[in-house]
Amino acid sequence: MITKYGTYRTYKIEEIDIKKSPLSTFYHEKNKCHITYEDYYRTVYGIKIRNLKQPLLKSVKSVKRQFTKGGQSLE
Repeated sequence: MITKYGTYRTYKIEEIDIKKSPLSTFYHEKNKCHITYEDYYRTVYGIKIRNLKQPLLKSVKSVKRQFTKGGQSLE
């Protein structure tokens, strides 16, 4: 997977968690409260998640390979 935000790194999908969605919550250490993934992505990255019923993907950052906005590899 290649993200459309940040530095366009590639990620390997490790697991699809069908029990969680963007409306699921997690404990935010910095703010000391529970927050939904939807709220987190909206406030931190300015990203509006359109499909709130989609499952969450668990990923790990892949090797050093990075891409530019045009999809060119920066190797």
